[in-house]
Amino acid sequence: MDFALETQLRIGEDESITLQFEGREFRWINASLESDTRVSVGLRASENRFPAEEELNRFLSILAWEHGAPISKKNGPTIGRKRELPFIMSPRSIFSLKIDPRFPLRLRLDLIGQKETA
Repeated sequence: MDFALETQLRIGEDESITLQFEGREFRWINASLESDTRVSVGLRASENRFPAEEELNRFLSILAWEHGAPISKKNGPTIGRKRELPFIMSPRSIFSLKIDPRFPLRLRLDLIGQKETA
């Protein structure tokens, strides 16, 4: 599935990067002058898309919260549909907030809600 994103966030210097979150692989494609930021979610042929989209929503929420950069999914006829290759194009700004691709999430989710021990 492919989603166009409305965000100024860039992950790394390269055109795209593959990230893991909650056991799922996401391909983040940075915006260019020709296209929006896009994210592709890999699905197996018979896999239900809704759990994958929920995982993507959690991932995007954490990125937005950690980096203080709003992220929203754009709507349109090809957004969120299964495709063999990503293809979403529209004009885009060159201004962005770049983050380190090795550490897109600084928050340790496994430590949330735990009390410090002495």
